Formats: sequence, structure tokens, C-alpha cells
Amino acid sequence: MDICGMEIDIDEDDLEITQGDVESELGTLPAIPALTGSDKQISWADEIRGALVSNVVIMAARLRVLGCDAIAFCDEDTYGALRSWLECHIAEPSASWWIDRRSTKSNDIIVAAWRARMAIANNQK
Repeated sequence: MDICGMEIDIDEDDLEITQGDVESELGTLPAIPALTGSDKQISWADEIRGALVSNVVIMAARLRVLGCDAIAFCDEDTYGALRSWLECHIAEPSASWWIDRRSTKSNDIIVAAWRARMAIANNQK
């Protein structure tokens, strides 16, 4: 499967999901635009975006198929947090935006969403 120009193959034995599960998840997302910036920025950002979006899409597919047992720091809102991140950021065309987020990992998105929900819950007590 091709995500942002990167070929993604799912090892079904390790992930307990199929290529079809991931393709189904990806098929519900907005179109991925061409990046803008210098040729060097675009080349670098394309790799960064492809890797991060691939990991988040695979993680979202695992959650949808396997439920919360598939991922640490998971609760009933984790899938929604991943989907929200994807829907919000996948259409970002700026190469520099993706380069600035080159250290972001898919787990960072889940942990940040979990912390935000915990802070809200604590403030409501």
C-alpha cells in the first residue's frame, strides 16, 4: 500500500490486522496535498509526513479492529483523538510544518490526547 509516496506493507502476524484494515482506514481520510517549499524541504518533509501518517493510520486501524487492548494509554476516546489528528493535519501542505514536527511519534499523539483528557477530568472534580 502507498501512503504519501511510501510503500507500507503490514506484517499481519505481528499486527493482527490486515492490509485491508489499513486501506479502509486510509480511505476515509481527506486527500493528501502536494507539499510546498523548496525542493530540499519538500523531499525531506515528504519522508517525514509519510512515516508519521503511516504510523498513525496503522495505529488507528489497530484500535478500530482490536480495541483498546492494542495500545497503552488507551481509553474509549483514543481512536477519536487519532482520527482528529489525522483529519486536521493530513491536509497540511507546508513542508516546513512537517519538518518542524519531525520528532513526533504516533505514541506522542496518543499520550498528549490522554494527558489533555486527564487534565480536563481533574479540573471537573
